[in-house]
Amino acid sequence: MEAASRRRMEVLEEEFHAELERVRARYGQDTPPFSTGEGRDEGGAEPSDDDDDDDDGIANCRQGFESDLDDHHHGNNNEEEEEEDDADRYHGVSAIELERRLHELLHQRNQERIEELEAALRRAEKRLFDKEMEASLWKDTAKMAFRHDHHHDDDDESP
Repeated sequence: MEAASRRRMEVLEEEFHAELERVRARYGQDTPPFSTGEGRDEGGAEPSDDDDDDDDGIANCRQGFESDLDDHHHGNNNEEEEEEDDADRYHGVSAIELERRLHELLHQRNQERIEELEAALRRAEKRLFDKEMEASLWKDTAKMAFRHDHHHDDDDESP
């Protein structure tokens, strides 16, 4: 089982590196390099010569994150323009564009579902009409049979 787990990890790592190469090819070589996994300890962590550098990196990351949060909370009224700029800067899709696409997709799916339900309703109405016609025919047949039997009963009693 451990071998299977290790193999899955290797496959994931290979996929990660392949995706990283695609990102680098698309966005340039500015993408930071990652370790190939060699030189990691048993827990998967990379060995470090200097824990202070790690602490500084974490602090810088946290400071950058907090700065981003502050920028987000204190943003100006041109959020849409900023998000479009972010999309251009990061080669991604802005949140507004994603929301618009999601809305369009949901609208399209709802329209398709409405059309399916309307078609099912028409089929059900047709089946109901057919059943009502059949019931009416059986009712008429029963009336005629009753009249015919009743008429023959009257003929038998007349002698």
